[in-house]
This record gives sequence, C-alpha cells and structure tokens, in this order.
Amino acid sequence: MADRVERSVNAVLGKGGGALAMLLGLIITVAVQSSSITTSILIPLSAAGVLSLRNAYPVTLGANVGTTVTALLAAMAASNPNSLTVGLAHTTFNVAGILLLYVIPFARDLPVLAAEKLAILAVERKTWAVAYVVILFIVLPLLGVTFLG
Repeated sequence: MADRVERSVNAVLGKGGGALAMLLGLIITVAVQSSSITTSILIPLSAAGVLSLRNAYPVTLGANVGTTVTALLAAMAASNPNSLTVGLAHTTFNVAGILLLYVIPFARDLPVLAAEKLAILAVERKTWAVAYVVILFIVLPLLGVTFLG
C-alpha cells in the first residue's frame, strides 16, 4: 500500500502541487478512512527526502478535509439534524483552514516555516517540543474553555 501511495503522490506532485495535491490527500484519506494513515505515510517520505515538506503540506491539508467525509457519512446515517450540523461544522472548519493558510500566498509558507523552526529547536532541546504540545494542545484549550465557555 505504501509503495502505491508513494508512486501516486510523486506522480501527482510532479504534475503540479496545490489543489491537485490536496485532492490526492482527500482521496487517499477517504479510501483508508483515516487522515492519520495518510499523514503517517507522508512523514517517512519527507524524512527520506523523497517528498519535500512544501509538497507534503497540501496533501496533509487535503487529508484533513478527507477525514470529514467519514464524519459526514456517519452523521447522515444517524438521521439526526444535530449530528449533520456537527459534521458540516467539522468540514467548514477544515475548509476555512485551507482558505486561511494555503490560498493566501504569503500565509502558505508560515506553517511550514514555523514547523521547521520548531523542529530545529526540538532537536537541540526536547523540552521545547514537549512544552509546545502541552501549551498548544492542553493549556490554550483549557484557557479558551475557561474564559470563553
């Protein structure tokens, strides 16, 4: 499976990235029903130098939208308007992220540059990586829920 995905990714990205790469990420994710699998395939390809980070980025964005397809299918099976609302909100959130972080040309490089800088810091000091995860995924959401909820 990984060999086929690698060939597909290279073929698509060789023809031009962007929207085509996002579509590839979406299709792969819908096929395997997991953006984690798609991303897990991209990581070793990038680490080995087969795929650049800038080419992996739009595939990852497409994978994030692709994972909402599973949520939408589950929501439609539930036949409850609230579940469909949550599924559509999930899709809207991911598409809005693409519009903010990829469609705007100057914003396109910001996530990749930030990730490269953090990786350099994390290689030097592992505590930076741990602090980043704790602050961004635990502390900030708790603050948001506390003060905005």
